[in-house]
Amino acid sequence: MKPAAFLLGIVLMLTAGACSRSDNPPPADEVTIDFKRNTEFSGPHLRVFLTLEDGNEVSVNTTDDAVQARPGVIPVPSHRARDWTFIKDVEDGTSVTYALVSWDADDPAGNPRLVAGFSGAYF
Repeated sequence: MKPAAFLLGIVLMLTAGACSRSDNPPPADEVTIDFKRNTEFSGPHLRVFLTLEDGNEVSVNTTDDAVQARPGVIPVPSHRARDWTFIKDVEDGTSVTYALVSWDADDPAGNPRLVAGFSGAYF
């Protein structure tokens, strides 16, 4: 009796799964993410390249634009991290950028270095 009940349960789950299948794919995201390399490292210095909404290309760097730097927190084993906050104040407006960089503590000069961040522009 138990094998029959088990088999019936499996058949019901498979039938429910087949009936719930939709032929309509989920809607596409409205915002696409363009994954590309937009950072540059030179020793301990970081530069982040940005394309603003108006098409202007700008960059911020740890030497000229960083207003805060601190050790970052990252859950990747054996990795270290640092985060920066950048402010770029130009005639057209001000942009604020945040970047978190992670690297392998056993091979600090090696790759990959992981970078994440965001930016906002205020005009």
